[in-house]
Amino acid sequence: MGRFVAIFLAFTIILLPGSTIATTDWFTINCFDTLQYFSMCLDFLQGKNPEPNKNCCYGIRELNKMAKPSKEAKKICRCIDFVSQMPPYFLASNINALPNICHTHFSIPLAVHMNCTQ
Repeated sequence: MGRFVAIFLAFTIILLPGSTIATTDWFTINCFDTLQYFSMCLDFLQGKNPEPNKNCCYGIRELNKMAKPSKEAKKICRCIDFVSQMPPYFLASNINALPNICHTHFSIPLAVHMNCTQ
């Protein structure tokens, strides 16, 4: 949870009102909600836990619902991409295992090197 707070504070500092970044469309999906759901998976994705907890799988399903319009999926992807660039980094094997473990799919292109343009 401490990492989640640090990430949120980083967003707050970077995206100060009036800055050109704060007015970009990608933030309107509400990165706070995205990161709240996604943060449940961080320990697994970073290799700190051997398996994701049930809250992680719930979070992935909620993100999939939020990402139904492809425009929203790109916004969610950009929020997650921000987190993925900070150490500790995601393990490719855990990213690839997550859909099977959670019995779901990704509506966003989750990977070690995110590509949010698709």
